[in-house]
Amino acid sequence: MTTQRREKATSMVLTASYIGSFGTLFVALALLLHMPDFIRGVAIGLLIASLFVLLLRQLRDEYLQRLWSAGTSWAFIATVFWVTAVPLALGTFEGSRADAWVPDVPAIWTFIVALAAFFAGFHWTRLRA
Repeated sequence: MTTQRREKATSMVLTASYIGSFGTLFVALALLLHMPDFIRGVAIGLLIASLFVLLLRQLRDEYLQRLWSAGTSWAFIATVFWVTAVPLALGTFEGSRADAWVPDVPAIWTFIVALAAFFAGFHWTRLRA
């Protein structure tokens, strides 16, 4: 692979990671602020497009492979923490009171936390390298 093609591929992956980070934040804000379905759809579309580029690009470069590995490690740790700690906290608070004053957390937040952790790990490693 020539240097110019390698730089173009790296630029495409980094651009997709920026769009994915923005898309993840946009989805979270759209859910928190109860925005219309139209806006949620745009946010999810941005996210899916960036993930499509990230997953289909061949990571032949060691640098991109290291960024990908860091992101997936962070996402795995965040998912395990979220899946175990949130139900434990909700059960603890709901169990100590007779009424259920703690709102239920929708399942989509597991997805958002995992993606946010992936992009955080990706960009943290990129900034430290």
